[in-house]
Amino acid sequence: VLLATAAVLLAYLFQQAIERNFDARLRAVLDGLPAAMELAEDGTPSLTSQISDTRFSLPWSGWYWKVEGPAGKGVQPLGSESLQDEPLAPDAALLAQRDKEGIATFYIIDSNGQQLRAMQQNLQLFGSNEPYSFIVAGNFDELKSEITAFRRALYAVLGVLGIGRCFERLISIEDMHVFGQLRPKPDARMLRTLLARLRVQPS
Repeated sequence: VLLATAAVLLAYLFQQAIERNFDARLRAVLDGLPAAMELAEDGTPSLTSQISDTRFSLPWSGWYWKVEGPAGKGVQPLGSESLQDEPLAPDAALLAQRDKEGIATFYIIDSNGQQLRAMQQNLQLFGSNEPYSFIVAGNFDELKSEITAFRRALYAVLGVLGIGRCFERLISIEDMHVFGQLRPKPDARMLRTLLARLRVQPS
């Protein structure tokens, strides 16, 4: 039982570490974009220096950034070369929850069917009295494959040790959806759904 518990904890900690690293990469780009922007007289943004990560230059890579001007001003948005015709327009509900720095973090699906993890922040640029919207997104499918591969290797080791029977089955991170949202970590809604499927009354 202790080994099984340790395995679950190890898988969780690995996922946490990978996600933190992923978010740190997104945050670095989000922080660097405003410094690389300048505004024309009509408020149109332009990039003064290229983003070092080449994935933002590859079409449909799942790594995108986009800068939009103040609403109703008719400012032409600016996006990464990878963006192509991708709208990268999250619903208002996804932007409602923000951290103390005003950053919203959420998941979306791009036009190519790739799962993206994205960050959005409104910032005021030099030369403007109104905030511009900055959004950066990364291909979360790359992260999911790393986490799933680690879990499969971990549970294979548990099988060799003879405690694989402690786990009913392996659920890949791609299948961890509740109410249409990716939920790789248990929460109240996920547990209520599980109890309903098992026809168990919550205590």
